[in-house]
Amino acid sequence: GVLGAGSWSIIVCAEPTQTACSPTPVSFHYIPANAPIVELVQPARGSAVANAATTVQVSIRNLPSISSFSEVVLKLAWGTATVTGAKQVPNTNLLIVTATIGASGQAGLATSAAYRQADGGTPLMHASFDFLFVRPPPEISPIDGTLAGGSVISVKLYWNDPGTLQQMTARFASSTATVLAITAKDSSSVTLSVRTPSATAAGMASVTVTGKDGISDTFQFEYYHPPTVTDVQPRSASLDGRAVCTTSFCALGVSAVDQGKTVSLKLSNFPFVDSAEELQVQFRSMVDSSLSKTCDGTVCSVRNIQNLVEDMYLTLTLPTWPSADVVEIIVTFTGRAQAPVGGGMGIFVREQKSCSSVSLFSFKMPVPVVLGTLWCLTCHPGPTCVVMSLCGDGSTPLSGRGSVLGLIPQSVQGRLTVLIDDLPQVSIDAQGLPVSGSLQAIIGGNAAALFRVVFSTSARTVLEVVPDVKSVAPAVTTASVEFTPSLIAYTARYSVMVYND
Repeated sequence: GVLGAGSWSIIVCAEPTQTACSPTPVSFHYIPANAPIVELVQPARGSAVANAATTVQVSIRNLPSISSFSEVVLKLAWGTATVTGAKQVPNTNLLIVTATIGASGQAGLATSAAYRQADGGTPLMHASFDFLFVRPPPEISPIDGTLAGGSVISVKLYWNDPGTLQQMTARFASSTATVLAITAKDSSSVTLSVRTPSATAAGMASVTVTGKDGISDTFQFEYYHPPTVTDVQPRSASLDGRAVCTTSFCALGVSAVDQGKTVSLKLSNFPFVDSAEELQVQFRSMVDSSLSKTCDGTVCSVRNIQNLVEDMYLTLTLPTWPSADVVEIIVTFTGRAQAPVGGGMGIFVREQKSCSSVSLFSFKMPVPVVLGTLWCLTCHPGPTCVVMSLCGDGSTPLSGRGSVLGLIPQSVQGRLTVLIDDLPQVSIDAQGLPVSGSLQAIIGGNAAALFRVVFSTSARTVLEVVPDVKSVAPAVTTASVEFTPSLIAYTARYSVMVYND
């Protein structure tokens, strides 16, 4: 027949005579139709970290009426539960209880019960439910490294009893890693320092870290080929940041303003770059490591980024450099936080990826070159001696031919205009005289007085001097213009013919 609600003892017998029955009764409960039942726990899971709290709502049907939420008890197999409120849904037998569940550090499914305080000793008045305590996923920094291994990564695991360092192991796929140290530990977590093993192929490796009594966590670690600079064009530049581009890729994305002032790098295995803000670029001397310049948009800057399937092309404006030097260009991906390929939960910090041009690029001291000279006995009164290729008296200026770049009469004193390329820029005042540094001209061993600098840029300088060659024997003789802006002297040498007219 149908037993009534309540607890019953059941004895199992093998035959109707009851001569062979089980010696121990089995307890059995018939739950009445209106017994309390938990219909919903929201959320049904929370952090297992010790002292972490999760606010939940427990919907209970058929719990006997209460006058205050303090009459409701939530009891968990472990952890704590503090009821903070209760609301009866009007015209129903549904009670919604609000509670704060605190963790003890233990993860797993905790069998729990909700009941009225007054019914604490009555099993049939308990409404059972389960609450899942979960450990937060491990926190790894960085989440990737090179195939060579040897990177030291930090692994934070939410274990309340991890054991000793000797009980810790870590495996990257089939390779054993070295657990170097426990760097931090509290009641709910442990942080390890782990040296990565090498790998044979780029991609994902499943990592398992195991501690005391077999407790473990698994996460994904990404191995990558280290990025490299495979080409630099052009291979050199002048100290004032000028370079001659002779290949197509070093002109990618270069505006007319930047023509002749850029260098381009070809990089392999470099991460995809969304913008220049994800890059740090530095020019550093390989002779003096303390000498470096970082591209900040003023000193130098990233002008163009071309992401291709296998390679990336990067175009930079050039900085100036104080002296001739072999310079490495270091490109670092500062990047963005990003989960490893294949996804996964957790906090991910990627390793900074850098590559260097090593010795592929250099700054060279330019050798100033005199392109030609013009001599006039009479000059125009304006800002230049020669105007429209004529002297002040309408005559054609005297000029050299072939390797002899000037022609100067011995007996009369005129003015010589000298055209020079690659002389460092000379800063001048309103009268055309240098405001800093030393600028001097020598012809045939005699000083030629500087009349003025007509104009000067980093590419070209035009100046006018007054030769004194009366004591110079008629012949082809050497001449020079020397400019010393600070410590280094830049000299342009040439030949002129002094003749007796």
